[in-house]
Amino acid sequence: MSEPLPIAETDGPYIMIQAIARIEDMSKADGLFAESLCAAVTQTSPDAHEGLAAFLEKRAPRFR
Repeated sequence: MSEPLPIAETDGPYIMIQAIARIEDMSKADGLFAESLCAAVTQTSPDAHEGLAAFLEKRAPRFR
């Protein structure tokens, strides 16, 4: 299996904005799939990991 493509720090909001604008035009199954795919992509970024770690450690996040 190939390596995942890197996600730029600014890709998360762009992905969600583009998906939300299109999901309402999809079938329920396709919309749920698109939403879960976008969530998986954006929630695995380094900043997402840092945000969760900072929350669990009760400290301010240090985003890149």
